[in-house]
Amino acid sequence: MIHYYANKFPLILTVNPTIISERFDFLSGTLLHICCAPCSIACIDTLRQEGIEPVGFWYNPNIHPMKEYKMRKNTLVEYAKSIDLKLEIENEYGLRKFIEAVYPNWDNRCATCYALRFEETARYAAEHGYDRFTSTLFVSPYQNHELMRQICEQMAEKYGVEYLHRDFSPRFREGQDKARELGLYCRITAAVFSPRRTAIASAKRRKSRTTRRRKTEIGVFRRNPTEIPRNNRFTNARKTGILYHVLAPVAQLDRALDSDSKGHAFESHRAYHVKPLVSLK
Repeated sequence: MIHYYANKFPLILTVNPTIISERFDFLSGTLLHICCAPCSIACIDTLRQEGIEPVGFWYNPNIHPMKEYKMRKNTLVEYAKSIDLKLEIENEYGLRKFIEAVYPNWDNRCATCYALRFEETARYAAEHGYDRFTSTLFVSPYQNHELMRQICEQMAEKYGVEYLHRDFSPRFREGQDKARELGLYCRITAAVFSPRRTAIASAKRRKSRTTRRRKTEIGVFRRNPTEIPRNNRFTNARKTGILYHVLAPVAQLDRALDSDSKGHAFESHRAYHVKPLVSLK
């Protein structure tokens, strides 16, 4: 029997001690694998709304490079302090271990990545007295939820702990928006073999090439028009403002004339032979 006082009048509540014990055990026995601070926001908030107080667990050997690894870990540490979240850190930059596990079955790398992280989470939970585990990876709509769930259930059975399934993805955008408001370091993906990371990098390269080509065509790279070109002709084209589509025929003409001084010959050909090339086609 527990006594509470409201406005100096006693309020008597009768509570079953067994229920309190089981509830407290449930609150303190959930290990939450965290991939990064922004993804953890919605997950932690959802669990706390259910009355579950998770303990964060950091283990992500797939993150590359080291700078990105440290940024994510340090951001999570600071965020955990700000929300009073207990955090367990498996501080290992395990890129070598991750690559050895993935190679040579590159096509199955996502399943291998899930298995590495979930197995370590389940093992840590079993060895440190946690009854169940889950992961912030389930907040991302870009992950394979069905595959992750299968692997989590396998690891839970292997180590004798419970897998707590929660689909946090409906609150993904909400969590990302709050992360930006808080100024948390946020990056779309850092997995070394992520298809999205490769696609994003390729798109940036294409955009950079297109932008540079357009700037060249409008003469942004023109410096001193009378500058004598040196070294590589393709570098000189940017220095002198020569268009890329003019560069190839000029170079061919230079080789044909077999000048003694390539630099001066190229300059003179640029000045006197660019226009006639149009009529030579």
